[in-house]
Amino acid sequence: MIRNIVLDLGGVLITYQPVISIMKAGYSREEAERLNHSVFLDPLWAKLDQGTYASMQEALPFFLEAHPEDASLIRSFFSSDWMELLFQPIEASVVFLKKLKQKGYKVYFLTNYAADTYQETSARLPFFSLADGAVVSSEVKVNKPDERIYRILLDRYGLVPGETLFFDDHGINCEAAIRCGMHAEVFRDAEHAEKDLKALAGMP
Repeated sequence: MIRNIVLDLGGVLITYQPVISIMKAGYSREEAERLNHSVFLDPLWAKLDQGTYASMQEALPFFLEAHPEDASLIRSFFSSDWMELLFQPIEASVVFLKKLKQKGYKVYFLTNYAADTYQETSARLPFFSLADGAVVSSEVKVNKPDERIYRILLDRYGLVPGETLFFDDHGINCEAAIRCGMHAEVFRDAEHAEKDLKALAGMP
């Protein structure tokens, strides 16, 4: 029986499409692609998620040093309200989350997220209060798909792996969850997630 649902955040409950978000802020596609390459696809971004740096402000000089050709573009974007621009709720997924709670499931978040952005996003978006718990990569210094972060979640909240279903938009992260004994499904959208849960657990 499935008793616990674990949800990723970016791409599941929260938007994470940097190029599209950057263009909405008035940048050209070429500029958005450059920013995406210089920041969001740079290994330094994963180090932010892993808690190597406490904030983008702390990490910014390293991005500028790594990409001097895009320094002015990087400075410009990160002087704006970039967190709110990038991280917005996916409304259909929030409805799915509320349905899970109404059905009596325990719901947890397992996410690769930088410390400062998690603090800002969790304070701004009301649905965070619905979670029964969360494990954030920057807090535990481990990123998905490292199996240690899944075991931290299971141990911290006393979850039985076979009673736990994980949704993530990246297959590699789901594969790691399965190796830890959990059920896992690649998240496409809330409609498909609800069908996946019904097939596995008989959600009424």
